Amino acid sequence: MLGLALVACNVGEPDRVPGKGDAESGDGKDPDGNGGDGPSTSGDDGDPSSAGKTPNDSQPEGPDGPGTGQRGDDPAGGPGGPGASDPVAGESLCDAADIAPDVLPLRRLTTAQFKRSLASIFPGLDVPDLSLPAPQTIDGFDNGVSSQPNNALLIDSEFAAIDTVASAAVDNLDDWASCTQSTAACLNQLASEVARLAFRRAPTSGETQRLETFAQEALEADGFDAALHDVLQSVLLSPQTLYRTEFGAQTGALTGEEVATRLSFFLWRQAPDAALLDAAEAGELDDAAGLAQHTRRMLDDERGQATLEDFVGQWLKLDRISQLQLNGDVYPELTPQLRDSLRQSLESYVRWALWEENSLDALLRSDVVFVDEAVADLLEIAAPGDGFEMAHVEHRHGLLTQPGLLASTSHGSVHSPILRGLKVLEGFLCVSLGAPPPGAAAAIEPKPEGEALTTRQHVEQTHSAGSTCVGCHQLIDGVGFAFENYDALGRYVTKEDGIDVDSSGLVPLTSGIVEVADGIELSQIVETSSEVRQCLSEHLYRYAFGVAPRSAGTECLIENMAATWAQNGGDPGALMQRLVESPAFTTLASAEGTEQ
Repeated sequence: MLGLALVACNVGEPDRVPGKGDAESGDGKDPDGNGGDGPSTSGDDGDPSSAGKTPNDSQPEGPDGPGTGQRGDDPAGGPGGPGASDPVAGESLCDAADIAPDVLPLRRLTTAQFKRSLASIFPGLDVPDLSLPAPQTIDGFDNGVSSQPNNALLIDSEFAAIDTVASAAVDNLDDWASCTQSTAACLNQLASEVARLAFRRAPTSGETQRLETFAQEALEADGFDAALHDVLQSVLLSPQTLYRTEFGAQTGALTGEEVATRLSFFLWRQAPDAALLDAAEAGELDDAAGLAQHTRRMLDDERGQATLEDFVGQWLKLDRISQLQLNGDVYPELTPQLRDSLRQSLESYVRWALWEENSLDALLRSDVVFVDEAVADLLEIAAPGDGFEMAHVEHRHGLLTQPGLLASTSHGSVHSPILRGLKVLEGFLCVSLGAPPPGAAAAIEPKPEGEALTTRQHVEQTHSAGSTCVGCHQLIDGVGFAFENYDALGRYVTKEDGIDVDSSGLVPLTSGIVEVADGIELSQIVETSSEVRQCLSEHLYRYAFGVAPRSAGTECLIENMAATWAQNGGDPGALMQRLVESPAFTTLASAEGTEQ
């Protein structure tokens, strides 16, 4: 069977691909030091066939080379806060007419996107567990253009996984197939249907002809089951399946199917299902009203809700709560149960703000904490009955004072003002500090044994004037010190080592440095800051497009999204809908016409 699959080398390939050279360099790194090369579109790094394991011997390509462009009909041929000033609430600094798309690199599906897409391609099939390398987290998110670089491990594991999926689909035909007769007509029908869902558009006449020829040869040689396996394998390994190609219409707008693909990967993190493709083919995504209707439908779906929670989880790096390790002699309370409870508490808070309050403002300002017995004992408040219950807790104001988020910035025997400062600067204000100097990680020594010293005092001594760290850490530490009233588990405290803690800090805004008394005052600035609204809008843009905004046209979109937030109290659905309805989402930029 495998030999026949290798015959189907070019099931999908576009005629022309303008915009070559669009792939970004991919040299960005997130604060954790992750990084990766951007997707190459040629040679050993960019060609899935370079490992000799895919039946498709090229990425999507046309006469102009790999990139993005229009496919042909037949591929056979070819703040404010104290002392700060804000713009008027809801006012954008640019006109909506100035919004324009960036040139986007060719994007490879991450393994996570591919796994979820199988549910759209084979609706009803219980897809087996697949062993695939996880995508890399780059610039905070694991769905970027550089998150899944081609390498031998990916190619080998992907080939094996697709063989497993094809076998499962053949063995469980009744679960997903529109026909089950062992005939050439049924084989062709299934090939066409699967190709449409996998390619996220109807196969062209040339693709259909090649598929049917391959299917007929396989059917005659090995019978129906073997032929169907090889046809499915070939389709799933096609560049048209594994890469997100965009070629646009003659007007410069994306085609309906391309809008459906962007919409589905953004809102559901998977390929569009048959219903969304049907809507695209019917022209329902070509006007603002139809696009708004389908966007709202998808946001209301549980997959849309899961996506928004995934965005917040990656933005806040919630996985660090599960990885929290502290000195057991100092913090014996940190049991596996408490670690799980801290994460569930924060996730419950996020869901409450997003879906019950329907407000990003509520996410940033509420004194609510969700507590079970473990979290209630930690905070020394009355324990609920079973499970988690909402409690209004003193000394809490929004995300930045949630126990789980505070605990996620701790390690060893202490909390970390440095990690807390970075959380605010990079996550909420989009301040880019770059990599620390060589050896900086080793510069912080443990607190001296037997010496009464607060964490703040120790950090101030370590980063004192004259050290190599003082430049950046005056900024980082100044923000982090505002949370000195919270220990490594997120409990509110007033003393450390018997010494009164000093929680005074600062917030750097474009209007200047704002001094704050503690984490509550800092959180109040975060709650009302236009810079925070713009920063979170930028994070959402990165999550949607897999790249940072790179032109004046997309920066204008960020400003408009922030203005939308200010106008409606931070309705997350409205913010995502503003992005989706913009020309940056629905049109294709040319390399020559976009400011870089």
